[in-house]
Amino acid sequence: MAALPRELFAPDQPWQWAGHAYAAVDRHAALDRWAAEPYASQDAAAVIPV
Repeated sequence: MAALPRELFAPDQPWQWAGHAYAAVDRHAALDRWAAEPYASQDAAAVIPV
């Protein structure tokens, strides 16, 4: 499982801390930021809206 790319399991709109609040990182609007999000921290969980 560690050999698989993390972005295969990432949601289309994870949320990222923007300094004062969370903001959505849309896969289609900001592909570079979206692709980097699963690798931001090995210990952090993905934040998604419920």
